[in-house]
Amino acid sequence: MKKLNPPALRVCVVALCCAWLVSMAQAQTFQTVSTFTGVNGAVPTDTLVQGSDGNLYGTTQSGGSANAGSVFRITPAGGLKTLYSFCKTNCLDGRTPVGGLVQGTDGNYYGTTLSGGANQEGTIFKITSSGTLTTLYSFCKVAKCADGESPHAGLVQGKDGNFYGTTQGSPSYDGSVYKITPSGTLTTLYTFCSLSKCADGSSPEGDLIQATDGNFYGTTSLGGPGNGGTIFRLTPSGALTTLYTFCSLANCKDGAMPYGALLQGTDGNLYGTTVNGGATGNGTAFRVTPSGQLDTLYSFCSLANCVDGQYPYGELVEGSDGNFYGTTESGGTKANGNICALGCGTLFQLTPAGSVSTVYNFCSTLNCTDGVEPFAGLIQASNGTFYGTAAYGGLCNILLNGCGTVFSWSPNVALPPVFQPTSVSYGNHAVNTSKQRSIAIINNNTGYAILDISKITLTGSSDFAITSNTCTSTLNAGHECTVFVTFTPTIIGNESATLNVFDNAPGSPQTALFSGAGVAQAVLTPTSVAFPKTRVGSTSNPKTLYLKNNLPTTLTGISYKTTGPFPVSSTTCGTTLASNTNCTFSVVFKPTVTGAANGTFSVTDSANNSPQVSTLTGTGY
Repeated sequence: MKKLNPPALRVCVVALCCAWLVSMAQAQTFQTVSTFTGVNGAVPTDTLVQGSDGNLYGTTQSGGSANAGSVFRITPAGGLKTLYSFCKTNCLDGRTPVGGLVQGTDGNYYGTTLSGGANQEGTIFKITSSGTLTTLYSFCKVAKCADGESPHAGLVQGKDGNFYGTTQGSPSYDGSVYKITPSGTLTTLYTFCSLSKCADGSSPEGDLIQATDGNFYGTTSLGGPGNGGTIFRLTPSGALTTLYTFCSLANCKDGAMPYGALLQGTDGNLYGTTVNGGATGNGTAFRVTPSGQLDTLYSFCSLANCVDGQYPYGELVEGSDGNFYGTTESGGTKANGNICALGCGTLFQLTPAGSVSTVYNFCSTLNCTDGVEPFAGLIQASNGTFYGTAAYGGLCNILLNGCGTVFSWSPNVALPPVFQPTSVSYGNHAVNTSKQRSIAIINNNTGYAILDISKITLTGSSDFAITSNTCTSTLNAGHECTVFVTFTPTIIGNESATLNVFDNAPGSPQTALFSGAGVAQAVLTPTSVAFPKTRVGSTSNPKTLYLKNNLPTTLTGISYKTTGPFPVSSTTCGTTLASNTNCTFSVVFKPTVTGAANGTFSVTDSANNSPQVSTLTGTGY
């Protein structure tokens, strides 16, 4: 996306490296894939393309061996290689590739340079994936540059196998549309400002697209009755129809200066952005039907201090989730006085209904190593991840504002959360009483990988319940939140429940087991005691009975009694018994008659299963 000279907004700082001086829920997973160094390129400003080999290809406006721009390849993992540096010999091969690349059906990549070439007015080139470049055409080849000059936009390959593109400059310096064969024969299809007062538009900046109806669609950044730019349709033979003229509403509330390419959505409509105009004058996102009916979906800088972003230069991309994604060159919540004092740009999501959510604010890292001022749009690669470029920022210090970055963003995170502990056991717990335990959910990812937690549930026994948690809808990388679960057994026996965490991580929902066993509030053991045969008139050795308090509180009101010839010889029990402790009773057998004897030992207390009873038997002889 380009734009070395948007009207009245840019001043150059170093060579072609420019900085903005006038102002016009962070990420799920944001990663800086690579940073440009100047030597391997600098200032990337157009959308990447994914090749058939799975790698990403793009251009930089400057940098490279001659500081005249480069073509690069980068793996999704971040391995960057410069395939070509422009301006080899008197820049006959071109310089300053502002537009992006397109992969042709022959497997090669095609693009344009803003300047250089045989006439120093720009070129069209072909480059192999290994870096062999062929100049197909040098603009201004004919008198008065009737074939066009200074192409900002990249190319699109039509269904007929030819390539189509635009130039910003033409004989009247108002731009043209051209067709070029793979072998390099160029035909000018249309010259803008052919109508009075440039009613048909001027200065096309964005790439063309070929829609499902076979026609080409594009925008001009200027022209039209309000000089706010146009949307046009062009047949393959060159017949142009202006579908919409921006600044048709008062104060350009419908938008002005569309720079990015259009996108044809799955609904058949066209979607795009304008840099200026809208309700606040800071740019819009719009939808337009193929017949030309335009709806402004969103006006940027609608929030205080433009925290929702401003100046969207890049085109939109429709994600696999049906939403649209794009970038704004400035605005957002992060600013850097040395680079982007008015906000360093955003990455946003736009719903088809027109709701915008900021998913990342650039310059969120120290010294803006994550990049600033993303001019280009995004692509969603085959792995589902979005990739883009920021024109400045990064680790490079050759240029005042940095050399730019390649970044990735995904609505998902790479690693699932971990639980600490991995499972929770309550052990034995008295029925009709409660015990609370906690479990930590840890986002084990790094960088700007935010875990989106949609819900947390418990399934299984209803005796387990989530009583509270510190988890919100997002969890930053390396952070944790805590879920508190209470176990209130209503039955005696083993029970379990499963904690389910629904999120944007692999394997969602992740699960953790909670288990426990309900036990009586107070327990007397053993429940039966058999004494050995004992001589009448004598006393047996004592047998020990244990009273266990399973309550979380003190057991009170303890008393006991026996029936039959089974007196208590001693006890450690008082009238109270502390939580989760036991005491003992020593019971003896003192037969008074021969034959079998039966009795009971019972304890009365504050437990809900009082009295606790043990049966006693013995035989006198």
